[in-house]
Amino acid sequence: QEIVTGGRYEVKTEEGITSLTIHDVVQADCDKYTIVVRNIHAAHAAFASLAVGSAPEPPADKPNHSEVTADSVTLSWYGPTYDGGSVVTGYTVEACKSGQHEWYTLINGCHSTSYIARGLEKNCQYEFRVRAQNVHGVSEPSKPSTPVTTSDPVDEEEPEPEDHETAFAPLNVEIEPGNLFDKKYSMHEEVGKGRFGIVYRVTEKANGTRRAAKIIKSRNAREKEKVREEIDIMNSLRHPKLLQLLAAYEQQREMVMVMEYISGGELFERVVADDFALTERDCILFVRQICEGVDYMHKNLIVHLDLKPENILCVRRTSHQIKLIDFGLARRFNPEDPCRVLFGTPEFIAPEIINYEPIGFSSDMWSVGVICYVLLSGLSPFMGDNDAETFANITLAEFDFDDDAFSAITDDAKDFITSLLIQQKEKRLTAKECFNHPWLAQTEADMNKVVLSTDKLKKFIIRRKWQKTGNAIRALGRMANLTNRRSSQPSSPTRLSPLPENHPHTPPSSSSQSPISTPTTLSKTKGCAPVTRPSSSIVSERSDSGISECSFNIEENNQNVGNNQFGITNGRAVTGRNVLKSGKTPSLDWQSSVDSAVCDDDYISKNSFGSSPRKISREALIHAKSAVADTRMNAHSRI
Repeated sequence: QEIVTGGRYEVKTEEGITSLTIHDVVQADCDKYTIVVRNIHAAHAAFASLAVGSAPEPPADKPNHSEVTADSVTLSWYGPTYDGGSVVTGYTVEACKSGQHEWYTLINGCHSTSYIARGLEKNCQYEFRVRAQNVHGVSEPSKPSTPVTTSDPVDEEEPEPEDHETAFAPLNVEIEPGNLFDKKYSMHEEVGKGRFGIVYRVTEKANGTRRAAKIIKSRNAREKEKVREEIDIMNSLRHPKLLQLLAAYEQQREMVMVMEYISGGELFERVVADDFALTERDCILFVRQICEGVDYMHKNLIVHLDLKPENILCVRRTSHQIKLIDFGLARRFNPEDPCRVLFGTPEFIAPEIINYEPIGFSSDMWSVGVICYVLLSGLSPFMGDNDAETFANITLAEFDFDDDAFSAITDDAKDFITSLLIQQKEKRLTAKECFNHPWLAQTEADMNKVVLSTDKLKKFIIRRKWQKTGNAIRALGRMANLTNRRSSQPSSPTRLSPLPENHPHTPPSSSSQSPISTPTTLSKTKGCAPVTRPSSSIVSERSDSGISECSFNIEENNQNVGNNQFGITNGRAVTGRNVLKSGKTPSLDWQSSVDSAVCDDDYISKNSFGSSPRKISREALIHAKSAVADTRMNAHSRI
């Protein structure tokens, strides 16, 4: 489309210089602009790309409230789906009494994605909304929250037992008919949402006790079997540091799991709250409890395989007691029958998972080490600019304590982390051995009580929240679909289930088809149970947290590989949108991990992978088809 003077455009030539001026710039002006110079002999063209910064889009979805008192409400929300081309610098939280339609500001410049709204009137119904802000301006408000009434009697905190070991009575849950759920429980507001289900606050009709009900979409026998496996795992996990399953119901197209109601929110969000002063002593108390829960799981021959900050909750907002949640990826494990898995959350997975080597109980301990590193410093020890760099850093097991964030951290704490983040899994501390380490074994009087800065931890939380906002899906589970880069044949979307040792993994050669590019049938073992998948199915691993998910794109993912149409993803937050010369914005089907995000097509280059000096065992790739024809871009991960 040729641009001529008129409207917002002004083209002028003075002293041999031609310029284009665009007045009242809008986001739609993002484009690739080409200038062509011609004479009677030839023509020459040059181009420039224009990116327009703007205020962010509103935060995704509506704010959620997790705790209500007589005069306060705890709120949490997701970041915007698009940041306007500049990093989000804060949030504005607004409130309104239901029915009045007069919004007022509670806080301007909140640097977290959670906030405790205080000073509210008792027995009054409120709605809340949030705006995102960057250097360019403030977004439109998010959708209003579900109305919430202060002093709701069912939301008052239940007293915490002095001996938290007796806080529950172990029981074996059996699946009951679905019609009994409505007879026994009253359903209230939604408190969480994942890819495979929604969590609601419910109360027992018999006594008014609060519970959490996770309703999982289960439309076929295979999906229901996955829920039954999780129920079986949770029946074996009766420990105060692990989320407890209380009942289960089977409906025609849904499964319902009734669990403890945990009101304290995520651990990391609790420790960055304004009313909490984080010290190394607090970190010791939290890590001890994490190790207690993990040790119990390992004693019962169960590995969690998805330990990460989102899966650690505080029992109450004012308590130091925590619980581990999300057993959607947990499985029974026999050390005498090694198995391999291909799933996990980038930043927190162990090297043996990336390298497709046999896992062990120590695979969980690696994740504990990463969590401890982040809790103390707010930094992620292995995070790279993209999944490929992150995986490379993990496999090398190279990290340091050079950042200023560790200046106030004791040597014992650093040694504890170092004892877990070891490449050889056999050398890592076990959960039981952790209790004897000098850092966890020290007495209250010896603990370091210096207050730690949580500024970097707040940024870490915001980044994780933003990553959960987009259609970002875990990369590792899809790696089994994209083994041979040189192959031009479409591979079947098969998730490689944990593999017993009698089915060894054979690395693909350039002359042979990948052994996992066709449906894989594996002998079934107790715990690590492989499954045969048809070549046209989409398979997923479930997870409570909503971001521990894996998925496959069934398109012909290897088309045009030899034409160098692949490039490595940039993996940073969105900074702008590229609109091509045609004026159309190519849609993006993001299929990489939750810890990566694509910016724009400027970051897709033919030589970008070759620019990395490291040997990378997993590549996060993008296949960009013709953008001029406005076809979709499909992001893939491959071995």
